[in-house]
Amino acid sequence: MVMYSLNGGYPVTEMPSRVRRSNGLTYTAEAVLENLNDPTHPYTEVADRPSYDTETQSVEWSGTDWIVSDLPASAEPSSAPSTMGGSDGADTINGDANG
Repeated sequence: MVMYSLNGGYPVTEMPSRVRRSNGLTYTAEAVLENLNDPTHPYTEVADRPSYDTETQSVEWSGTDWIVSDLPASAEPSSAPSTMGGSDGADTINGDANG
């Protein structure tokens, strides 16, 4: 699927019906795609978003390229018992269970 970026913004799949160039003139819908090579055209064609493993990787747009990064390793759940609130669930303040 072809995608386009407006001045480095996140890529979109559809071009607007009218594009304003940096010199102030506009292209209509019929001429937008024909003029992508014009240096005053604010849109650029973007490479397809790469495939990646959603469980171990993320993909981001840098403004010029797609970046695939490995996700940080998830923390293992703690097997140590919680010491919050004591064994009966009562909150203690300064060691006094009566508060």
